Amino acid sequence: MQRMFRRNEDVAFQSLLDQVVIVNVRAREVHVLNGTASRIWSLLERETTAADLARALREEYAVEAAQAEAEVESFLQELEEKGLTAASP
Repeated sequence: MQRMFRRNEDVAFQSLLDQVVIVNVRAREVHVLNGTASRIWSLLERETTAADLARALREEYAVEAAQAEAEVESFLQELEEKGLTAASP
């Protein structure tokens, strides 16, 4: 079974043009996401898998499958380490 990811409901965020600003009050951190990262954040509104996120990026940005998968995995790991997402096994 693939891990499912979604936004951590305890963080606040605001979309500004092609960026997203995320505020993690507990960690006292602010994060600014660029266009592609903002798109992934948008897709995390609903619980989804890394494979589904990579597929969406491939379709929207015309990137190679291996590149999309590697970037999504890396970004999800970073979000999880910062407490910005929640994952289920």
